Amino acid sequence: MASGAFTINMDIEDIKDIIKTAYFKSNKGVAFNLLKSNNRNYITSKINNANMTLYNQHYIYNIFNEIYDNVELIIGYLNNDFTIYIKK
Repeated sequence: MASGAFTINMDIEDIKDIIKTAYFKSNKGVAFNLLKSNNRNYITSKINNANMTLYNQHYIYNIFNEIYDNVELIIGYLNNDFTIYIKK
């Protein structure tokens, strides 16, 4: 489980590598959350002059859904967050 670990200017390839490692070491799966962007671009950086990164939830879901068989997108619990849960 990772909460807020990917909010500071991380490249999507780095995130994929970290999730891959965590997934193969896990027994049940991996969950992580990201800050949500309503922008159609997959990544929006530097909100309010901070180095925080927002992600388009559908873009991120599609990336991981192409790699793993059981991916769930969890939304609606906070206005600016979403969670990806990759189950084994």
